[in-house]
Amino acid sequence: MRLDTGERGALLARHDGVNPLERIVGCSRAIRQLKRRIRCFGRVDFSLLILGESGTGKELVARAVHDLSRRVSNRFVAVNCAALPETLMEAELFGYSRGAFTGATRERRGLIESASGGTLFLDEIGDLPMPLQAKLLRVLQEGEIRRLGENEPRRVDVRLVSATHRDLVDMIRSGTFREDLFYRIQDLLVRIPPLRERLEDIPLLTRHLLERIGAGHLDEGDFHGFLRRLSDQEWRGNVRQLEARIKRLVTFYPDFEEEGGHCRRYAPGLKEQRNEFERSVVLRALLEHGWSRDRAASSLGISRTHLFNLMRKHGLTDKNRPQRM
Repeated sequence: MRLDTGERGALLARHDGVNPLERIVGCSRAIRQLKRRIRCFGRVDFSLLILGESGTGKELVARAVHDLSRRVSNRFVAVNCAALPETLMEAELFGYSRGAFTGATRERRGLIESASGGTLFLDEIGDLPMPLQAKLLRVLQEGEIRRLGENEPRRVDVRLVSATHRDLVDMIRSGTFREDLFYRIQDLLVRIPPLRERLEDIPLLTRHLLERIGAGHLDEGDFHGFLRRLSDQEWRGNVRQLEARIKRLVTFYPDFEEEGGHCRRYAPGLKEQRNEFERSVVLRALLEHGWSRDRAASSLGISRTHLFNLMRKHGLTDKNRPQRM
């Protein structure tokens, strides 16, 4: 399905006039590739599965796909499967009729039906109980739902976007996730890179998060002080962890006092800035080439020995290497 220029322009400009892709902050190679994929996903209407660790922004990607799709004028309904109690999950998703169970004093439309015409985002779909996995499969196959307490099905038209940080293939092997549903939800598949694989985006993300919390007035010296304090993290919590760290620093501004010690204001000189840049270039080359020293050195135009010296100089060891999901 192709969009003409007018349709594409209408999709890019959401109600608030902001391109949805601008909400995904970063200019690393991984993020540029992710944005290209999101543009492609918006042009079609297939099911999409988003893989990524907690805190990487899976819902942000899902919303961008919706905002770039033909369904943008209809609802985007987000459901966190891990947050819904199992005893209430079916009623929440499928709705119910009056008298379907004790306390059902009126009929209620479920979240799937509410998303009809738009996009249903099921976050942490790996937490969906097996009985509901079978019911969701019917929704995808037949395009219909049946409310609790009703015999007649109701037609629905939803695009399913789901997300998980779990290994669904392992869950299939252990019998906790249906294989037929797995293939239904992943017509399209995308993985969001963790923050440790795009460290060069941290300055942009830091600027963005500072502005969002009303602290975007920092001068360059204070800003580099932030970056210096953020440089020694492993970022297991990804962007969510970065945001929490920044909020703690802002709380103790202007002295940058923290629970574990003090951080003075820091205005880096030329040598410090050059070292920071050199470290980011070397790390980016290693990440882009799967931590292969030979390929990274070749891409940088230096010898393998020179690369090893730079890695030792900047403390780049295998602990900085991203773990496979």
